[in-house]
Amino acid sequence: ERQNFRLKDLAADAAKLERIQMLHEVADAAGLTLSQLALAWILQKEGFTACITGASRPEQIRENSRASGVDLDTGQLEKIEEITLLYEISETLNEHLDLKKSLYLVLDGLAQSLNMVRGTITILNPLTDEIRIEVAHGLSRGAMERGKYKLGEGITGRVIQTGKAIAIPKISEEPLFLDRTSSRKKGKQEQELSFICVPIKKGNQIIGAISVDRPYDESDPLKNGTKLMSVVATMVARHVINLETIRLESERLREENRRLRNKLETKYRITDIIGNSNKMRDVYQMI
Repeated sequence: ERQNFRLKDLAADAAKLERIQMLHEVADAAGLTLSQLALAWILQKEGFTACITGASRPEQIRENSRASGVDLDTGQLEKIEEITLLYEISETLNEHLDLKKSLYLVLDGLAQSLNMVRGTITILNPLTDEIRIEVAHGLSRGAMERGKYKLGEGITGRVIQTGKAIAIPKISEEPLFLDRTSSRKKGKQEQELSFICVPIKKGNQIIGAISVDRPYDESDPLKNGTKLMSVVATMVARHVINLETIRLESERLREENRRLRNKLETKYRITDIIGNSNKMRDVYQMI
């Protein structure tokens, strides 16, 4: 158990350093320190009118005060929100050893960031080449059961087969879109949806895909959403690898424990004492 938490802590520290580096790049591009960037971001968030900061030196007060005159543009704000989301997802993944639970929480995070109507994480069975929905957001249990594909079948099957992301601006105009879950109603009054699907890669192996439905926006080319989802897919794959490492290490430790116990039992087995009752066996065990 202690070994499991050590591995989790190492993964968490690496994720934090990676997000901090990304924020440093945004701050450098804006000509700000990291603290100034943080304060400027908070001051521009809806519902915030002031920040109360602490300082141990007069220079820190002067440095922080410069953030009050900074006006971050839309691109910078979106980048910070994206980094924040990625950090929250990395924290979620590192917090849970239960894969399914952590994947549900990943979809919850994407739902808030991407204005997601529905989302799924599908997993490929390498023995049968069948693709099934492992976890979903916005789908009923029945819809999840219907979401089965063969490798290369439909958009999801093609993404997992080729290892390349696919973004569809309008689902209604894409003939390859199968809608196996029957969750997207068709009709003139129904909301037009866009669809993004990216592969989950474990090294050179494609193990599944993440997909989302989101409202169609003519001004959104889906490029940023696809890039963000690809980063999340990489994080999910890394999480799967970490869990596999933890599982293998736990099995190794259990096997080592069994080996040592057997060795001790053999070494200190008492063969010259007569008696096989339960009480005598307890005595042997104590000896």
